Amino acid sequence: MEGPKKGSPRVAAWIHAVLNPWVDAVENELAILGRGGTTWRYLPRRLEFILPMKDYVAVAHHTLDDYLRARPESKPKVEEHDRHRDDLERAACGAHDELVKRPEFRSLVADRLRKFTTTAPVRGNPRARVKVAPEQQRPNPASGVREFPSLVAERIINQVQELPEYYTDHAFWNLYRGDFLAMRHGRAFETLDASHAGLEGFNRIFRDTLKDWRFALLEEYDVPPAPLEP
Repeated sequence: MEGPKKGSPRVAAWIHAVLNPWVDAVENELAILGRGGTTWRYLPRRLEFILPMKDYVAVAHHTLDDYLRARPESKPKVEEHDRHRDDLERAACGAHDELVKRPEFRSLVADRLRKFTTTAPVRGNPRARVKVAPEQQRPNPASGVREFPSLVAERIINQVQELPEYYTDHAFWNLYRGDFLAMRHGRAFETLDASHAGLEGFNRIFRDTLKDWRFALLEEYDVPPAPLEP
């Protein structure tokens, strides 16, 4: 059967709807991983912004199916990415579950919550605290949060540094993050860090591989790298 010809709209769709989004997605994953993050969320126990490759092109699944059928040599690398991604997700779940079971971790969360709500910082020395009257106490950042220790564990897993103000626990986390990040140790976190490094290392190569696949199609079929303006 004769394959696509020069200027093929079919090949253009492979590039515009599959390879371009994949390149952008892997670049974004590398940016997240480079900050030490995973975007893992304790609800629903998934990586929020590091996805299986097919999910980056979900609206173009027919084009993806066609591309992988026409270019089956691409499939092993795509599957390898997803294995690394799944390893990271499992490792994050494992680190969370191990951490929230530690009595010393739960005691630390409870102690810092008590200090945060019943004391105020000393001017010029935010780490120093003084007790305040009940009517002056700050709102409890755990209020309305399901399993607050799990949220703190999530921040630890993602190695969050400065938390933006739009998060309800931003003042609490930013004050005590050093105490909590010091809990990031043990075998479960060693597994997490190894999985993190595995995906990051793979993605550095995979990004260039995706660009090579794209360039080869551009050269062979003489189609534009992005849709032309009408």
